[in-house]
Amino acid sequence: MALANMPQEQDLQVIQDSTANSEENAGRQSVKEEEFDDAPTHLPHSGTPRGPKYKPGLYVILVTLLVAGLIACRTVSTSAARHITSRTENDGISGARVKERHLRENARSQFEEGDREQRRSSSTGKQTDGDATAEEEGVHLRGAVEDLRKSRPPEVAIMEGKLEKSRKLLSAADRLAFLVTAPQAKELIGDAHEHVEEARLQFTNSGNIIASEEQLLLAVQDVRKLHLAAIAQCDALVNKVDMTEFFPMAGLETGGDEAPLEAGKLNPEDTVQSMMITFYEIKDVYFGMIEQFQGVGRAPLNSKPFENEEDINVLTDISEDLRFLWNAVASQQNLVWLANEFRNRIFIGLKEHMLSVSKTLLAFSESRLKHSQITIKLARKAHKPKGYASKAYELKFAEKKLAEAENVLNALRERIKELEATTKWEDMSEDTKVVLLQEAEQAKKLMLALHKPVLEVPPIPNDLKLQREELIVDEAEGVHNACLAESHAVRELLKDAKARLEAWLEGAYSEGMDDTIQLSEDVYSELLSKIKQIREQAKQEVDAAAQSLVQAKEALGSAVAADPLRAQTERLVNLISIREKARQLALESERLELSELEFASLQRVAADAKIYRFRESSAAKEHIITDTKKYEEAKRAVVQSETVVEMQAAMNRLRRSVAAMNRNIANDRMKKES
Repeated sequence: MALANMPQEQDLQVIQDSTANSEENAGRQSVKEEEFDDAPTHLPHSGTPRGPKYKPGLYVILVTLLVAGLIACRTVSTSAARHITSRTENDGISGARVKERHLRENARSQFEEGDREQRRSSSTGKQTDGDATAEEEGVHLRGAVEDLRKSRPPEVAIMEGKLEKSRKLLSAADRLAFLVTAPQAKELIGDAHEHVEEARLQFTNSGNIIASEEQLLLAVQDVRKLHLAAIAQCDALVNKVDMTEFFPMAGLETGGDEAPLEAGKLNPEDTVQSMMITFYEIKDVYFGMIEQFQGVGRAPLNSKPFENEEDINVLTDISEDLRFLWNAVASQQNLVWLANEFRNRIFIGLKEHMLSVSKTLLAFSESRLKHSQITIKLARKAHKPKGYASKAYELKFAEKKLAEAENVLNALRERIKELEATTKWEDMSEDTKVVLLQEAEQAKKLMLALHKPVLEVPPIPNDLKLQREELIVDEAEGVHNACLAESHAVRELLKDAKARLEAWLEGAYSEGMDDTIQLSEDVYSELLSKIKQIREQAKQEVDAAAQSLVQAKEALGSAVAADPLRAQTERLVNLISIREKARQLALESERLELSELEFASLQRVAADAKIYRFRESSAAKEHIITDTKKYEEAKRAVVQSETVVEMQAAMNRLRRSVAAMNRNIANDRMKKES
């Protein structure tokens, strides 16, 4: 405060001068005692005497009072500097307050005058001066910080640097520990954190650098063990790969050869064969991925070992290797699952086709057999009592051939039942199909061979012809029931397929796929349209079969009566063929479901590949640009596909392009330059 800065030594000198003058000039004007009360700190002056002279004794008293006032003023000044306010009511303090008020008023006046002077200066000048002052203060501050830094012992700075490096080391080790499944990985990273924290506490609390160094060394040892565990993890992942995990289509492949179902010899417009093409495409991608997987997994065995906190890049490298391997494991599992799903549907499709062919042959053979059975049965009934010896041989011969045909057809029926129940791929082989067709062909030949002996049996009397027609109608009703069963199977297949397609269109199965694009609605519309057509065809066949049966019953006994058994058999064969088409549409709907899932998966894998950081010197960095372009083109083709055939061809291209992108990453991890 202003009172603390008063020139008190000058005051004492003036007092001494005044005392000397008063001794020499005894006739000067006296000053009233009460005038000193209001100005104890004012500088006294020697003006012209205004009154009579005082006596020396009285003057000494006045000087004593003046000195006491100055002492009181000094006390108040010190108290004010310490910001202590006192309410004590005494004359010395009151005088100090008056003086302080005067000084504050003078200071305020001077400040206001200075402020007015500053306002008259230019604003630009003031800004420049302020910037210069701030810059000067900043320089002084930085200098002070730098001086403080230089003043520390070098050991302290070194330890602080080690603690900072240890913090970064733990960050890299945390990422690595997350990728190692060994139980000791969590323990090691936990111990490393504890050692680093203990080192920090030892340094900050007690300044014990030696103890801190020991703790940091223990942390490095833990991280080194973690690095070794990561190498072991890579090796374990590679050794875990089972090449037989990718189940082959046994019976269709021999010794690794794909003949006779090589991809180049398959029809992409046939449902089952196009699925086979997809299966072989997935298989090629899988085995290519295994080769890359093994290369990346064994690379850490020959890499630089981790030694100290300076080797953070070693941890980063093996973390990237493990991340690639784990992603590859997920992709491999996805490919195996996908291939087996296609494989199962290929099995169902092949089985349905073989059943369709065999049932068709069986239906025609059974129709001929039933005609022959009715004719021979009625002939035996008509001629046995009369004992036509001349016709006995023909009848017995016909019955013998009939029995042979029945045995062959019974064997064919058993073969079909076994085929319906089988889950063995061996039963879907070409050899099995050939045997089945040979048996059906043998039954057909026997039916043709039976035709002549039946014609040679004794003719049926007129009184039994009506009974013959009735027996044929009864057999026709049995075939009609088979038509109804086939029609019901068709409706169920189409119902499930339609529900599946509509659910995907409505987004019922797309949960968790918001980050990906889905297949074109045109592909779904194509299949829904085909489902409608097949359902209508099945309905027409059943209606025609029912109408034919009614007409046959109404025409019993008439000369123009048609063969209802033959008519029903033809409708049954048509429905068997329609059922195979319905099965194919059901498989197509399931294929779309699998394609949706794979499409989403491939998009995510490609997204990860796009953000991968390649080494600057890596040749794969250039290749990824070309492969990414091919990926984008294939993805557009998938989205713009209007038919299942177009979509499947685009999906095969997309799968290959994503595999190429991952191959570039694998080459970069293995540090291959080409």
